[in-house]
Amino acid sequence: MENELIQQAVALLGQCPTVVLATLDEAGTPCPVVMAKLHAEGLNVWMATDLSSHKVRHIEANPRAGLCFYAGGDSVTLRGMAEVIDDAESKHTLWQEWMIRHFPEGADDADYVLVKFIARWGIFYLNGRLESCEL
Repeated sequence: MENELIQQAVALLGQCPTVVLATLDEAGTPCPVVMAKLHAEGLNVWMATDLSSHKVRHIEANPRAGLCFYAGGDSVTLRGMAEVIDDAESKHTLWQEWMIRHFPEGADDADYVLVKFIARWGIFYLNGRLESCEL
C-alpha cells in the first residue's frame, strides 16, 4: 500500500506548480512560504530563492523543514530536510525564463540559489483516506 500511496502523492505533486515550504527560524518557529516548484524527483522538490533570503539562513542553521501541496481536495504534508544548492550546473539546468524578474543576471546571478527539499515522512490525504508513513 505504501508504494501505491507514494505513487498517488507523486502524481498529485505533478499537478501542483507551487508548494509551501516551511523552514524554522532562530527561535524554532515555522516560517511557511509559497514557492514555485521547479523540479521534483519523487517527493523531493527543487525550488529557487535568493541567497540573501531568510530561508537560506534558516536552512543553514537548521536544515529540518516541511513541505506541503494540495490539489482537487487531496493534500500531502511532508517532513524532511532542506539544503541550499549553489552549483552552476544545477542552477543552469533548472533555470526558467520567468525567474529573470527575480534574478536579472539570469542563471549566473550571484543571488540565485536552489533549495532542495528531501522528504523523510509524510501525511497523505488522498481519495478520502488519511495515512502516514516514513519515506
